[in-house]
Amino acid sequence: MSYPKGNTLFYKLKSLWLLRTSQKYPPSLICMMPVEILEAIAIRLKPSDFCALRLTCRDIYERTAHSFGRNFLKTVHIDLSRNAIERLSKVAENPYLRQHVQLLVIEEPEDNLFGREISWARHPSGYLAIPQKAIQQWQTVLCRLVNCKGFKIRREHSFESSHLSSLRSSDAITVVLSIISEASIPVSAFAIHFKPKGTIGNNHVEMECISPLDLRKPGFTAAWGYMQDLSLQYTMGSDNASAASKNADWTVELVQYATRLIKLDLNFDLGDQADSIIHRLSTLNSLCQLQELTLENFSLVSEEALPDLLYTVRKSLQTISLSFSTLPGECWISILQSLGSKFPSLNSINLQLLRGTSKGLLHFPRLSESLDVDEDTGFTVVQKKRRRGLLNTTVGYSGPSMGKAIWILVECATFD
Repeated sequence: MSYPKGNTLFYKLKSLWLLRTSQKYPPSLICMMPVEILEAIAIRLKPSDFCALRLTCRDIYERTAHSFGRNFLKTVHIDLSRNAIERLSKVAENPYLRQHVQLLVIEEPEDNLFGREISWARHPSGYLAIPQKAIQQWQTVLCRLVNCKGFKIRREHSFESSHLSSLRSSDAITVVLSIISEASIPVSAFAIHFKPKGTIGNNHVEMECISPLDLRKPGFTAAWGYMQDLSLQYTMGSDNASAASKNADWTVELVQYATRLIKLDLNFDLGDQADSIIHRLSTLNSLCQLQELTLENFSLVSEEALPDLLYTVRKSLQTISLSFSTLPGECWISILQSLGSKFPSLNSINLQLLRGTSKGLLHFPRLSESLDVDEDTGFTVVQKKRRRGLLNTTVGYSGPSMGKAIWILVECATFD
């Protein structure tokens, strides 16, 4: 073959490149594996190794896309910062990846500063101004996450930053609720977890940060009406009477407009509004189909409050959990008796560290896991060390013989 003078080297290199690109190389063995086996291998890898595997070739990248989205994008953690919105925007713009996001967890970064490198406008009263550009930017992103119907706002310490220039965890509640209201996002699960493990009290939602968003607006009520799982864990009360009243009103409204609620989890964190909130919840028609109820850390509650609430949900309730709480006298015994006879759908109960005012700790000294309720089911028992020895302070039962199980609990119950 002859080449034009002066271009000999160029044409030789070009011919070599054309020859190499025309050759068909056999695919690697891993590329020939069925998708099911490839995904089974992928989900057992560390996230960094999984990502490295995906980058080995285009074929593997495409064939593991579903597994990647299902295992790594179902729950996304953000801190409302500029970096977070840029990262989530890339997911939201991808028509395949965005469909995998189902739950958004808004949590503080290590430096406890939410929303860094974003300008947040505030009302003179202190809460975030609505509408504003920053919230609109987040709304645009969230509206593209078509299957994201769950939101959790979490705080891991018992104080809020006092600097209005930074975004606080209570501000994050306003951001999320305003977006839900404005975009009518049909929320199925919502959680505010402001009570770190091992803490009691002083885990407040700062009501001055909560925008006076009208929860009765059509956009909000339509979206909140899809709610099935609501979890509220914070100090439900305040040393300030006005803030305490606002806290109770706001908490009750969040439950009230969840008209399809199936699961309710309330941790009062020994707040002084527990009695008021429980009384008001007992009057709500929205709880008529509630199936799971968890109540924790309440005290200073009247004799009628909890029985009235339980009466409201008696026909539909299937699971109940009561923990770290105090009722007057021996009210726990009468509540157990009621649960055993008036709750036709109840099939699971858990009791943990309950007290009676002036009576002491409720425990079940003659109860053991070897005591069978029927042929297939028995109790779960956890003991707590006390001065007089080990006490059965945490007990549970799940099964079809609830009436018999609760009868046994009542017979074994005592206070110490």
